[in-house]
Order: sequence, then structure tokens, then C-alpha cells
Amino acid sequence: MEKCDEIDSAFCFNFFFDVILAYLIEKKIFDFNALPGQSFTANDALQSVNFWGIIFAGFVVYVIWGLVFDFVMKEHENVDKIRGFIRSKKEAIRNDLDKKEELLKKIDTLKNDITAVEGKIAELQSKIDGFIFPVKEYLHYHYQYVEGWYQAINSELPWPIKQLDERRAECELVAKAHLTRLNLSEADHQKIVYS
Repeated sequence: MEKCDEIDSAFCFNFFFDVILAYLIEKKIFDFNALPGQSFTANDALQSVNFWGIIFAGFVVYVIWGLVFDFVMKEHENVDKIRGFIRSKKEAIRNDLDKKEELLKKIDTLKNDITAVEGKIAELQSKIDGFIFPVKEYLHYHYQYVEGWYQAINSELPWPIKQLDERRAECELVAKAHLTRLNLSEADHQKIVYS
């Protein structure tokens, strides 16, 4: 409703302006062609074809300029929409590039972390693979264990001496077989590195 009121007031203003302009032009033409003693009246203006032609031409120009202005404003609005769309897409691209840079930094950090963890794994694996076996210490414990067998056989079993000697001999065979199986029967090293 307000738009109609604006259009109506614009038409009224344009009509009023065209009437004044047509009257002034028609008066100038009349004065230029007038004989002495003749005067120009509003009735002369209303009866003149030029007066109505000027008003009509003013309305045609008003309509043409209105259409041109409306077209320009619509196109300007479309251009603004396009510019806004382009601006939003550029902003989205800028944001995506920032995210990409951030992700690339995170990837570099993760690669460094992975390399550090792989180094630790390799170090621990080399420790596992390169196990150092303390031969002399093991043999010491082994002989103490065998000595414990002998003491148990001598003190705990109430058998005749022949059977006790057989048991001790069996213990000696088991102990030697154990050392042979571990390749420690002829060991002259302090430590052995297994890999």
C-alpha cells in the first residue's frame, strides 16, 4: 500500500512539474510570437497543442527514466548479490586454505611424533633382540640349585647309600643335560648377547 502511495505522489509531482514547465515554455513561445497588447493566459495554455505535447513528452520521459532507473537498480541489486556470493565464496576459500594449512601443520607434527615413537620402538626392540645373558651369574645359581638337590637327597631321603649315589648321579646327568641344551656346558664367557 505504501508503494502505491509513493507511486501516486511521484506521478502527481511529475504531473505538477510538467504542467509548470509546459506553461513556461508555451508562455515563452507566445511572448516571442505575440503582438503588442496580447497577453498569455492559462486558458491559452490549456487550448494549445504544444502545452499538452510537452506534458505528454514529460510523462514519456518520466516513464522511460523510471523504467531505466528500475532496470538499473534491479541489475545493481543482482550485481550486489553476485558480488556478495563471490565475496562469500572467497571467504570460504580463505577459510578452507587456513584449515588446510592448520591440517598440514598437524600432519607434520604427527609425522614427527610417529618418527619419535618408531625410534623408541626400534630402541626397545634392539634391547629385546640384544638380550644380554649373564653366564657366570647363571652358572653360579645353577650350581647352588644342584647343591640344594644334593643336600635334600643326603638329608631327607632315608635310603641306602647305593640308591642315594644313583640319585645324585641322575641329578648330575639332568644338570649337565640342562647346561648342554643351553650351550653353557663349556661357557668361558662372562656374558652372552642374544640377538
